[in-house]
Amino acid sequence: MMKVCNNGKIHREEKSMGETKAYTFKVKPQEDSNIYRLIQIDSGKTLDDLHSAILRAFDFTAEHLYMFSRNRKPYDKDGYYSPYDDERRRADQETLSGLGWKLKETWLYLYDFGDDWMFDVTLVKMEDTEKKARTRQLEGKGVLEQYPAYEEDGWDEEDDWEDAPEDFVEEAEDASFEDNILRDFFLGEDWDEEDDLDIMSPVEVLPTNKTMEKLLKQKSKEELEALMGRMGIALPPVPKGKRKVPVYAAALAEELNKDMEPLLGLLTGESMEFLVQLTEGKKVTLADCLGMLGELDVYFACGLADLEDFDEGVIRLTPEAGKCAEICSQKDRRQQIEVIVKLESNMKRFLNMYGVMEAEKLLPLLNSYTGCSMEMEEFYDKVLVPNAYWDNITVLKMEEDEIIYVSILEEEDAEWVLSQRAEFDEIEDYREFTTQERKALEQGGIISLIPSMKELMDYLLDVKEVEEEECMFLVSELLHEGMLGVDIENFIAECGDMLRDNDIRMTHRFREMVEAVLEECPSAVLKGYSMKEYGKMMEE
Repeated sequence: MMKVCNNGKIHREEKSMGETKAYTFKVKPQEDSNIYRLIQIDSGKTLDDLHSAILRAFDFTAEHLYMFSRNRKPYDKDGYYSPYDDERRRADQETLSGLGWKLKETWLYLYDFGDDWMFDVTLVKMEDTEKKARTRQLEGKGVLEQYPAYEEDGWDEEDDWEDAPEDFVEEAEDASFEDNILRDFFLGEDWDEEDDLDIMSPVEVLPTNKTMEKLLKQKSKEELEALMGRMGIALPPVPKGKRKVPVYAAALAEELNKDMEPLLGLLTGESMEFLVQLTEGKKVTLADCLGMLGELDVYFACGLADLEDFDEGVIRLTPEAGKCAEICSQKDRRQQIEVIVKLESNMKRFLNMYGVMEAEKLLPLLNSYTGCSMEMEEFYDKVLVPNAYWDNITVLKMEEDEIIYVSILEEEDAEWVLSQRAEFDEIEDYREFTTQERKALEQGGIISLIPSMKELMDYLLDVKEVEEEECMFLVSELLHEGMLGVDIENFIAECGDMLRDNDIRMTHRFREMVEAVLEECPSAVLKGYSMKEYGKMMEE
């Protein structure tokens, strides 16, 4: 199998043949052995895949370096390190089976070379399987906070910042932007549900005195290498004694100021459309920005926007953002962007129903539904690749048949769906949705297609008094499991902690409601049909 990577190229993955094994690991933080997660993963997966699974299981953000050590030594010279470490053995190049991991053997997993989160990772079970095992959490106990509230322990954040050197404060504030500005402003510790926040209040768009080069210097070496690789811009030589980041940032900014097309080729249709809106002087509200947080993140990542004052309702654009918007405002370009936006928005709707779909079937469906006439090569370059780069979708290419698949799911889940579809080969075509169903999907999302979902949500919100945010998380997980065509036990394993925290017991009534939703949820394995519909098809 092959996938589109962050550099926009297609990466070939080794295809497993014959029998494989499912490994089950017990992962415990060294600071509290009462907390643990049981994680199942295919033996053909890499240490990098295991790293991602551990972070998901503990709800940690993937933004730091890591290493694994068979010797259980922190920063072991013989360990396996993040893919970005060119001087050590790379975790993404070592499969679990190839490591010869023995039953009951424990390794050290160290995450974040600053906070030094250390976990004991023990292989507790190996079993033969005919097909690849899906990575999933089987069981878990306890909660581990990645960023605990240290103020309770007497740490005075304001005093520490006041005493810190000025250059350190600036660097830390820049580095924490994505966590603190976008997330904390809307959902962070300062947010109070009782606050009277007018989401229709205007956001001020102003020029910034920071250049693209200065904003790009806030990126990591790996981020700049990925950006330049995707744009086809060669990495410049780095003089001895110089740091790579400033050199890369200067070279990238210089090249883009000569020609903005490589950068525009990296932006999605929605990113280009919203950038034009920001520069045209039209009213932009907080509600607009809430719906475009991903696009704002893209602007910051590309050095187009300084969002340091975003919590005060101010977006500052660099001169390069104006150049990009000017190009996008040209008549022919604007018409092209409108077509791309139409295809992008409807692509996500169809993928929410089908999960995974062949590009050669998806594009005609989109053209028919939107009245567009885009060709496959243009669709791949202008829609699929930019959206895959920013992780909006996954693009896979099967080695054996050269078919390109597009998915709303993560790569591993998409692989799982494709492997399971082979068992339902009697379903040849994707389910056709009526005009009424499509309209309902546009207005209320996929939830509107599941009649039993309303009863479940009413039960969670009104009877169990679950917070709305947690309710939506549970619903999201349930839809995800339903799309993958798995049973209720997987849902319980994934959401066990949250169910217990909200005193939701697996009573007969609750189990029936969850099973009803899983039965009615469009399944990616069944090409959009629900298990209930599939059962009726088999009876006919």
